[in-house]
Amino acid sequence: MPLPTSSEELELAWGSAGLVIRHAFVCEVSMRPGKGSSKTKVSFWDAKKMLEKLGVQFDHARTVTKSSQDTVLVVRLYFFTAHAFNDAYSIVSGQPNNTVFAQGNAVEIQIATVVNDNATVSSSLAVTAPPDFDQHMKGCRIDTIVVKGLPAKWFDVDTKSFLDDDDHPPPSIQSAYMHDQHALFQLFSTFGALSAIDVVPPSATTSTTAGADDGTTASSTVSTSHFDAYVQFKTYDGVRAALSTLCDGGSRVLCHTSHVKTFVPLVAHVDTTEYLSDAHIRQRRFAREQRLHDQQAKAAAAIAAERQAKASMEQATALVGSLGDELDKAAADAIQLSSSLAELKAAAAAYGALKAEPTMERVAIVRQALDVVGTCLAKAVRDKEEHEAAIQRAAWTKQVNKAAAAARDLKLARLQKKLSAAKHSFASIVGHVAVVADMAAADEALAVAVQSATTSHGSATSSSSSVNNAEDVQTYLTKLDEDVDEAVHSVDAVVARLEVVDRFYQVERAVKSWSIAPFHVQSLLQTIENEAWGDRTEDVAKRLDDLDEVVQAGGHLDKLVARHVALGEQIGSATPRHEDGENDLRQRHTDIGLLLHRVADVGDVAGLQTQMDALETQVSAFLADQAQRWKEANSHAGQMSRIQAARKRLALWRREVGAPTTPVYATERVTALPDRYGGTSALKKPRLVQYVAASSGIPRLASSVWIVDNDTGAVRPPKTHDERLQQDMEALRVQVVESQRRELAKERQLRALVLQSMKQPKPATTTNDGDATS
Repeated sequence: MPLPTSSEELELAWGSAGLVIRHAFVCEVSMRPGKGSSKTKVSFWDAKKMLEKLGVQFDHARTVTKSSQDTVLVVRLYFFTAHAFNDAYSIVSGQPNNTVFAQGNAVEIQIATVVNDNATVSSSLAVTAPPDFDQHMKGCRIDTIVVKGLPAKWFDVDTKSFLDDDDHPPPSIQSAYMHDQHALFQLFSTFGALSAIDVVPPSATTSTTAGADDGTTASSTVSTSHFDAYVQFKTYDGVRAALSTLCDGGSRVLCHTSHVKTFVPLVAHVDTTEYLSDAHIRQRRFAREQRLHDQQAKAAAAIAAERQAKASMEQATALVGSLGDELDKAAADAIQLSSSLAELKAAAAAYGALKAEPTMERVAIVRQALDVVGTCLAKAVRDKEEHEAAIQRAAWTKQVNKAAAAARDLKLARLQKKLSAAKHSFASIVGHVAVVADMAAADEALAVAVQSATTSHGSATSSSSSVNNAEDVQTYLTKLDEDVDEAVHSVDAVVARLEVVDRFYQVERAVKSWSIAPFHVQSLLQTIENEAWGDRTEDVAKRLDDLDEVVQAGGHLDKLVARHVALGEQIGSATPRHEDGENDLRQRHTDIGLLLHRVADVGDVAGLQTQMDALETQVSAFLADQAQRWKEANSHAGQMSRIQAARKRLALWRREVGAPTTPVYATERVTALPDRYGGTSALKKPRLVQYVAASSGIPRLASSVWIVDNDTGAVRPPKTHDERLQQDMEALRVQVVESQRRELAKERQLRALVLQSMKQPKPATTTNDGDATS
């Protein structure tokens, strides 16, 4: 790009207060640590020293990059002479490899020209005024310029009014700046006649003030030390002259002779917002009046708020005592409930703040905190009541479960066992028509009682029932007692019914076992069988009780008949040698038998019992006397007595018939028969037997041998020869049959083995040729 020349230089004194308008030549120098540098960034002071060392003569300098994270430092340099700018540009751009060294560290450096730093639209204005310039109202035509960022101290402008809009009225002819003695009026009057001047706080786009060589900016003090000026000229030429002087070329700065290190970039342009038009002035005046009205309203509101605060304090002070009482009561209730509430501590803290500074707002806070505490206390009371109710319900549940367990384990278990035992004992009559209904009722009542005792309140088996009050407990216990009592009654009733029916059949079996059927007992039983099963158990039992006397008499009579038969057998087995009472006993026995079969009244059984006892006594005495006689006859003395008596009779007979008195003996050879094996033992050898011969005149008494069975005790005569032979033949036949059976069994076994060996496959054999054959 072409370098500037000295013809572009400008230094114009603006007024007599030391202000100077100059043309500034601007460039930017970028620096960053080079390769091998031990530093990570370059500071402004290092850059300034390097530029001074290179011989760069600049008028002002400031940094463009402000972030500590940037490694490249950009410094903007301002020159008021073209020669100094050109020298600096050639020096920096002529460095080898764009690198300089500072304290042994390489720094890369580059320079670039900044053109039109503060470009304006002054060059776009026409040389002559528009044809309709005078036809438009002030402020609505090109007659106002805006100059931004002017130092208030250099133009004698009081910026304190910027802080309060009420002290800054809208501009007018009588404005504080519209008189000859003010510096602002004097300076801008040099460009043309003025219509109005107004100063406003600097906008956000105001350029920063270039400070000293330290590179800092004055942006932090713009709001209090700078201002923007709206200047309205009466003629179009004044606007053009002002813009061409202040910012023609875009690089004009404002300096002061008393502040050589400070300059202000001049930024000016034509106002397009119609700021100084009459309409906008009226709008701002209305806005100011509205702000004043709002401020007055705020002040009145503040006074009212202060009064209200005072009244609130008085009311709050009056309520502190009652709130304290409520807080103490809540604390007492919490202590009584043994509850430490965080809400109570919060309410106490709020109450302490209220006492320190009484206000109705804090009263409301305390009231709200007390309401929360009251809610918590009410909840604690409910929780305590629910806990006590739960304990009471647990006690009731325990009582209910205890009653149910007692009913199950004691009464109902015993009833079930009793009913099962009754069913087992009376299994033959459980399905009887007289018992079926009672048995079903007993089973149902027992099931209902077991259900009531099982589904107790609060038990693990009952999920729907609950004990809420004592009435529920009493209702359940009453129902449980009623169900258990009903089960007891039903089981006792069915057991009594079974006993009555069994009793009836026992009587029937007993009557059927009698040898006689007196007193029409069979017809009475048949009547009960046909008519009484639909009656109550007590009625059936009463009928059986009424029948008991007849049945007992019948049983007694049956026993008398049995005794009568037994006495008849005893009398028949007796063989007395004399007729001493035997015929009388038989006659009496026959007479009593006729009476037993002809009895018609129950009362006659006792008389028959007496007669039977007497007959039994007589028979016993008769049999005892007969046994005594047999005993005496079978004794040795009796036998010897009978032998002597027989010998006496024999001697008497011999004397009567004249028979010889000396016996003649005969001898006979006796040979035993051989056994089935054909052998004879020593005991069976032939022997000689000597006996009294009949020819001697002495009779031979016949004798016999009787055998007593050791197992049964029976007496039987010895076996004859034919019987022994038959016994031997039977034993031989049995032996032959057993032998034949054994032979047949062996033959069957051999046949089975042969068949089994035939069914099994033969093992394969190998021939000489190596072929396998089966």
